[in-house]
Amino acid sequence: TLRVCLHGFDLKAVENNGRNLNLSYMDYRYIQPISNFDPIGSPGGDFKLKDLPYIEEPYGNEAISFTIINN
Repeated sequence: TLRVCLHGFDLKAVENNGRNLNLSYMDYRYIQPISNFDPIGSPGGDFKLKDLPYIEEPYGNEAISFTIINN
């Protein structure tokens, strides 16, 4: 399965070869804290994207062509 995270887009829908794909959302942290003393885990130092939209598509031999439909 191929997971594509779509940050920075004003999304309405995403299509693959004309087929509408389901958008899912998750919180994503680029940098994991090293320990409880790491400033990344402290207030103001958390590099987490809230409600990051993503799609998942089976990966195979067929070409993939995503189309992003904006709001």
